[in-house]
Amino acid sequence: MKLNDRVEALIQKEIDACEVAGVNVMVFQDGKERLYAQAGHRDIENNVAFDRDTIFRLYSMSKPITSAAAMVLVEKGLLDLGTEVSYYMGGFKNKLLMTNGKEPLRQIWVNDLLNMTCGLPYPDEPGEPSFQSEQIFKEIEANLNTDHERTTQWFATKAGEMPIMFNPGSEWHYGIGADVLGAVIEKVADMPLGEFMKKEIFNPLGMDSTGFFVPKEKQDKLAKAYASKDNSIMEEKTCYLGLNYNRDHAPAFESGGAGLVSTIDDYMHFGQMLLNKGCYRGVRILKPETVTHMTTAAVRGEKLKNMWDHLSGFSYGNLMRICTDPGAANCIAFQDEYGWDGWMGGYFANLPNEHLTLVIGMQKVECGTWRLTRNIRNAVLSRLV
Repeated sequence: MKLNDRVEALIQKEIDACEVAGVNVMVFQDGKERLYAQAGHRDIENNVAFDRDTIFRLYSMSKPITSAAAMVLVEKGLLDLGTEVSYYMGGFKNKLLMTNGKEPLRQIWVNDLLNMTCGLPYPDEPGEPSFQSEQIFKEIEANLNTDHERTTQWFATKAGEMPIMFNPGSEWHYGIGADVLGAVIEKVADMPLGEFMKKEIFNPLGMDSTGFFVPKEKQDKLAKAYASKDNSIMEEKTCYLGLNYNRDHAPAFESGGAGLVSTIDDYMHFGQMLLNKGCYRGVRILKPETVTHMTTAAVRGEKLKNMWDHLSGFSYGNLMRICTDPGAANCIAFQDEYGWDGWMGGYFANLPNEHLTLVIGMQKVECGTWRLTRNIRNAVLSRLV
C-alpha cells in the first residue's frame, strides 16, 4: 500500500469510529514534500473537505511560534532570558509568594516562562494557583465580543498577582508561561504581539493565513471544532482559554500560548525555517546558534518529575518537547527531535538528524497527542526514515 493511502486509511478508521471529523498530514524531507494526505471534513454539515487550505486553531501549537518571536528580540539585544519578568512587566513587581505563603528563593525569569518552570499553572488543576488561573480565563471569556474585552497586558497583570507553585526554576509544570511571555514581547517590541509576529515571522515566511483571527474573506476556510460523544461526532463551539470560537475579529487578548490559527502549509514554512537553522527559502529569521539554543533540552532530571507519562523519553525547553531518550518514548522517536501539539489535535515535529518535518492538522477538542497521532507518526517515520 502506498504511504498516502496508508495514512488516509488510518485517518478514515477514526472518522468511521466518530472519533474525529477530518485530518490532514504533511511531511517535508530534505526540503521536498514527501507526503500530503487528507480525509474527512472541516465542515460535515456542508460537506466541505479538510483540505490543505483549511485553517485550524493551533491552541498550544502557538507556543513554538511565541518562542521564536522571543528569540528574535533576544538576537536584537532587547530581551534578556536571565532577567526577572518584573523588569519588563509592572504586574510582576508585587511581592511574589508561593502557595505555602513563603517568599520564593528568587523571582520568575524570562527563561522560566519559556521552560515552564515559572510555577503558574493552567486552570482545571487542584490548588489555589489553578483556581485563580481559572478565574482569569473566565473573566476573559465573559467579556468576549463586548466593548470590554480583556487585553494581553491585563492577563499578565492578573497572572502576576497569583501565588506560584514552587521556587522558580526548580520544577517543570505546564502552565500559562507562554501567555505571560506574549505580554513581555509586546512590552519589549512596543507593539501588539500579533503585529510583531506578522512583521518578523509571518510575512517573511509567507504565512499568509496565520494570525490571531481569520479575516472575513477567509472565514469559510476555518474548520469547525468537533467533539466525540456517545458514538457520534458533533460541533462544539468552545471558547476554551478565553479564545473566541469564530476567530472573526482581532482579539484584545492575543494568547501566546494558544491563540493562533494557521494552515498546514503555513506551519510547514515555520517548521522548515527551524529545521534549516533559522532560514527558509533564502529568508533568515534566526541565527543558527539561536535555533540550536531554542531546540536544546533545558529541563532535565528531577526537575521533570511532573512531565506527563505520554511524553516519556522527552525533555523540555523553549516551549517544546525535545527527545533525549528515544527508547523510552511511546512511539517511534528520534534523538533530538522537537516540536509540540495542540488541545485540538494539531501536531508538529522536526527531526533534525533525519532532515524531516511532520505537521498534522485536526480540530478535535480535548485531544492533544493521541492514538491517531502516534499511529500516523509510526506509519510515516518507519517508511521515510
